[in-house]
Amino acid sequence: MTDIPPIPESSPATGQTQAVTTSAPGKGMAITAMILGIVSIVFCMGPLAGIPALILGIIVLSCKKPGKGMAVGGIVTGALGCSVIFIALLVSILLPSLNRARELAKRSVCGSNLKNLGTASVMYYTGNNDVYPPTLQHLIDAAGHSEYLLQCPSEKTDRVDYFYMQASYRDPGNTIIACDYMDNHRGERRNVLFLDSHVERYDEVSFQRLLTESQNLKFAEKLRAAEYELKAADRAMQYQKQYEKQYE
Repeated sequence: MTDIPPIPESSPATGQTQAVTTSAPGKGMAITAMILGIVSIVFCMGPLAGIPALILGIIVLSCKKPGKGMAVGGIVTGALGCSVIFIALLVSILLPSLNRARELAKRSVCGSNLKNLGTASVMYYTGNNDVYPPTLQHLIDAAGHSEYLLQCPSEKTDRVDYFYMQASYRDPGNTIIACDYMDNHRGERRNVLFLDSHVERYDEVSFQRLLTESQNLKFAEKLRAAEYELKAADRAMQYQKQYEKQYE
């Protein structure tokens, strides 16, 4: 008769150890998924940490391993981390275009300001014995227009943002009476008001060429002097601010 070997008794401690060993990999993957998801958001690592978090979280859920809560958390945070970096990239691509569109809109408003000033100057000329206004401030006060017409939306200063010279030469279509200062639109373009009240936009090279025409030579001389004074005043103001900041 063959002897039957005795069945080994499994102690509770051994069974507990075996269960812990079996469940450890699942929980470890869930914890890793959660940590990677948080890292992808907090440290802005985006897909580098977010995609592994998504993969590990999905593996834990599909294999029905322990740690489902942390796996779901890893999936959610990983997805958020990926979306945050994509949104940041989208904003960085679109922001220059939005700033450009905003600047173009400001140039249009600036040109409209000069157009209104040109129309007001023609009305002033008609009602004041064929004499143009001596200054833009005088024109605004006489016509009762808003002070905002004297301010370029790109500059927003307290001074008059347009150079003006009282017309003395009658060539309405080509004689300049007002324009943007050079720094109004980062030196890229200038809105120019002519004697017949129409406004055109020029790049700096074309504008300087226009100033060489005989009817605009005096305007060019006074414009350069005014812009030199403005730059000197701006430098003096910067030095004053630096001095005040240094000795606060």
